[in-house]
Amino acid sequence: MEKKSMQQTEQKELILAVQEQAAGGADALADTVSAVRWTATGLDLPETMTLEGLRSLLASFRAWESRGTVALADIFAFARARGWETEVEQMLSDFEFDPVTVRRSMRVGDVPRGLRHPDLTAEHYYVVADLTYPEQTKWLQKAVKHKMRPLVLKRSIEAGKVLTKEQIEMMSGAGSGIVNYHGILTNWKRWEKKVGGEEAVLSWPRTVLAQFVDEHRPIRDLVDKAEDVLRA
Repeated sequence: MEKKSMQQTEQKELILAVQEQAAGGADALADTVSAVRWTATGLDLPETMTLEGLRSLLASFRAWESRGTVALADIFAFARARGWETEVEQMLSDFEFDPVTVRRSMRVGDVPRGLRHPDLTAEHYYVVADLTYPEQTKWLQKAVKHKMRPLVLKRSIEAGKVLTKEQIEMMSGAGSGIVNYHGILTNWKRWEKKVGGEEAVLSWPRTVLAQFVDEHRPIRDLVDKAEDVLRA
């Protein structure tokens, strides 16, 4: 149903059908469907909505978000093929599209459509966007085969081998309250760049450099021990 606001702009009211799977097997009652009204001012949830119904609704919203990013990537590809990039960019500005979403969609568009799979999301494509076509093909196939979540795919690419969720959690210290080592490395690189890089550090006064070495010795010792294990 369509309504016009005071500014004469059209707003649509959507009716969402949320299906809740019946419990109890073949003898159970048929699945129930709850109607959810989605207007310009928000969602109107029926009093009969159950927790399982909310789960189904959230799953739908998550799927729409991912598929919307992929669909926007296809709009870019269509416009680019016809030389309409400038006009479409203006449309996106007129409709106040989120710039972050737009950039992500452009990156997703760098992955050929032929590599898409129903089990993959926009986040999977975003993760492999910077890879070469052969690498995109290899890792997306692995993502499907091993049912990888986007983060698992990202960490596996960084490691150069397929990692499990459990292996990644062990490496990151998940649940321990400790910052994962990937985050530490990222902060380290930022710090090194900020102080002027390797040459700047090596030019510090001897007393400062000696303190730097002493304070970071435990990290070096651990890396040396890890290398010994790998060589064994």
